[in-house]
Amino acid sequence: MNTCERIAAYTGRASWDAVSPEARGKLKQHVLDTIGCALGAISGEPIEAIRREETEVGATGPCSLIGGGSTTPERAAFHNGALVRYLDFMDTFLAPGEACHPSDNFAALLAAAELSGASGRDFLAALAVAYHIQCRLTASGVPIMRKGFDHTIQLSISLAAGIAKLLQLDEQQTANAIAICAVSGLGLAASRSGEHVPQWKGLASAATAFNCMHNVRLAKQGITGPLHVLQGPMGLEEVLGKPFAIDWDTEDYDGILACSIKNYNAEFHAQSLIDAILHLRQENGIIGEEVARVQVDIFKAGYDMIGGGKYLNPKTVSTKEDADHSLHYLVAVALLDGEVWPEQFSAERIAREDVQNLLQKVVSWLNLGYTREYPNSLKCSVRIEMTDGRIFHREQETFPGFFRQPLSLQALVAKFNRLANSAVSTASVQRIIESVARIEERPLSELIASLRELERKPAAQQAQHA
Repeated sequence: MNTCERIAAYTGRASWDAVSPEARGKLKQHVLDTIGCALGAISGEPIEAIRREETEVGATGPCSLIGGGSTTPERAAFHNGALVRYLDFMDTFLAPGEACHPSDNFAALLAAAELSGASGRDFLAALAVAYHIQCRLTASGVPIMRKGFDHTIQLSISLAAGIAKLLQLDEQQTANAIAICAVSGLGLAASRSGEHVPQWKGLASAATAFNCMHNVRLAKQGITGPLHVLQGPMGLEEVLGKPFAIDWDTEDYDGILACSIKNYNAEFHAQSLIDAILHLRQENGIIGEEVARVQVDIFKAGYDMIGGGKYLNPKTVSTKEDADHSLHYLVAVALLDGEVWPEQFSAERIAREDVQNLLQKVVSWLNLGYTREYPNSLKCSVRIEMTDGRIFHREQETFPGFFRQPLSLQALVAKFNRLANSAVSTASVQRIIESVARIEERPLSELIASLRELERKPAAQQAQHA
């Protein structure tokens, strides 16, 4: 068997019973968190542009759109996937030199489940498969982002498996679906780099979901793919220079247990740092306008991604996409506002003089000791110097939501409520919470209906909430 066939066999063996009780509970928490991220993004500028394009095309179909309407499976995967991803508030998995966002699997699998009439339990089992495959590929030691590729590579394989599971492809069809999706899913990390980060950063995974949905359905009709795409000549392992070396015959379905949930609306590597700053601010009554200088020591992955200029200039911030990937902006806005939520990324907030001035006073340093502890910790330290000579310092290793320090259920629901209530009615929010709580016991159509038939707040109320 080749690798595509082994992953297909691994997918075929999966069932809800094969997922551990601990992973089952965490899956439901991540489903709720993912939906909250999607609801919080409904009024986002790129989402409105996507809606306009959908209206112009006039596509209809069997799959529901979050917020109302129905369309083709591909477009549902794209639209709902863009909602999940746009705020950059979704879950994360880390490995040495690599990362991914497993909730990128959610929208396409939801569309596939609706298309096939799958149960809530079937949907969760397929989601467990997709999470584990994406995380396992990311943790394999194969350099993906380090070679300049995007983590949509792993996503294309996990999506293929999860969608194929729900659409009931046989093992050979699933292997071909994986091959087709893998060979066409080679995105570049340029989507999240440059002088100014483009909006496509938040849409690349949704586009991958669109393509994978189409490709899996073709495989179900008998289209074959290059089954050697991973380990054969000119395959992915040859391009990346290292084999994945995963024994899919012995893998379990609990990869979600190593995934983390963001506590702050910011790039994942900044989570411990933001938590440290907010603690210092609250404990010492720090006023942002009285800060003279901030020094941040951080591990290499965080330094490269948000602090050191490898992906973007962290001191030149003019858009949401710049801001949530700029260590300097995140430090400054946390000190000034005392929180880092979607409101901190409005165009008006980003352009304001106070935050633009303060971010220039932030410096970041690479700490090799912290680097050695990554990714099992996000250790960092922050030193805040005040204009009156006072100095505050804090070192921090993790944050609430890190896989080693899980977010409490109360905090998770609070995050969901705040995001969801920004756009939809309290009644809609409660229906969704109840549907997710019973998802493995009830028809999945119940949850899908609660997402499609949202009671949207008027635009004025949404603005007032913000």
